[in-house]
Amino acid sequence: MKLRPHHLLCLISYSGRGYSEEFIRAMNEAQKAYLGGETVELVDGMDLVCLDCPHCGRGGACTKTAGAQPDDLDRRAREMLGLTESKTTTIYEVIHALSSRAPDELRGACRNCSWLNEADCSRRIGERIRWFERQADPSDPEK
Repeated sequence: MKLRPHHLLCLISYSGRGYSEEFIRAMNEAQKAYLGGETVELVDGMDLVCLDCPHCGRGGACTKTAGAQPDDLDRRAREMLGLTESKTTTIYEVIHALSSRAPDELRGACRNCSWLNEADCSRRIGERIRWFERQADPSDPEK
């Protein structure tokens, strides 16, 4: 599955709401695969979540003019998660990186995102971290 870096965070906090039925369907499918442990290939630019976004213009260019821009969100997500050189990741690696971060770091990485407060992302990500910490990582032979 190919995802923009900031969508790694969006899919953790996603709660079933979105711009349209098509967008919600795409987010549900992506979230199920991602939270299920599927390996993610990090991409610059449009990914499968963008396809059904109303801000996705011709050639995959984002037409959003207000708030945070996707490329800025991607850069900040990569930095916060320590994925500056990575080409792939999994939910387990992302949760591990997030578990050592303060809530202010998450808010900083997601600043100006129109969904940050509306979706209560910080709380939802905290809940996911706690849930995943209680689960066994299938790629970790120690668990």
